[in-house]
Amino acid sequence: EHTSPHNQQLLEELSNAYQTALQNYMEAFAGHGLTSVRALRDRIAQMGSEGMSIASLRELYDLWVDVSEEAYQKFAFSDEYQKVYGEMVNAFVALKGALDTVRDSQLQALRILTADDLDKVLQQQQKVVQENADLQKEIQELKEQVATMATATNNQATEEPVTEENDNNNNTIAAVEQKPETTLGETTKQAERDIAAVEPEAEDKQPDDLTRIKGLGPKMQEKLFDAGIQTFDQLAALSDDQTQKLDKQIDARGRLVRDKWVTQAAELSGRQSV
Repeated sequence: EHTSPHNQQLLEELSNAYQTALQNYMEAFAGHGLTSVRALRDRIAQMGSEGMSIASLRELYDLWVDVSEEAYQKFAFSDEYQKVYGEMVNAFVALKGALDTVRDSQLQALRILTADDLDKVLQQQQKVVQENADLQKEIQELKEQVATMATATNNQATEEPVTEENDNNNNTIAAVEQKPETTLGETTKQAERDIAAVEPEAEDKQPDDLTRIKGLGPKMQEKLFDAGIQTFDQLAALSDDQTQKLDKQIDARGRLVRDKWVTQAAELSGRQSV
């Protein structure tokens, strides 16, 4: 796409303005050069009037440098320099801005990314990178929280709360465990003999709903029925030793003692456990 007539005219005007400003700047520097030469000539004349002379090219060079620096310092702080330098810089900035605008217009017409477009893309990319980093950090924190919660849940599920009742039950179980170990067959046979001694008391009674005992479900009731315990009276009549043996026989895992089934059975049947 060709540059529009308006843009061409604008670029031409700005170019001419810059060329004029640059020429004025160079002419000012040329005048500064003549001023430096005159200053050197005056300095040499002054040295001659004072009976001083230049003995070598090195001394002439050093003198030229000193004179030129003094002349440039005066020129740089003069109003003339500030004016021509400012006009040249302003003209250059205006021309460059117009050229950039025309170039970006042509690039956009050709669907080519401009410098501004590239800057925006880089900014968006940096933003996405930062957001990804923040998300990764949040994900890691969530993983750690989930792991902590899972560990706490597992520990809570495997550990029973420590209470005075549990301590007493644990002491009772520990006291029983200190007794000489017997085989599972011997324990089962002995429990059957002990329970058989209690069975005559309930020959004519209907089975009780043992699930009324807290912590005793239907499956455990079936095991008790199979073991010959069908009433509250039978369960309440068990001694501590019989209770321990029955607990192992029906695989109650200490619940018979811990949940005080015998005591509950006695309360439900209206009598105290033996």
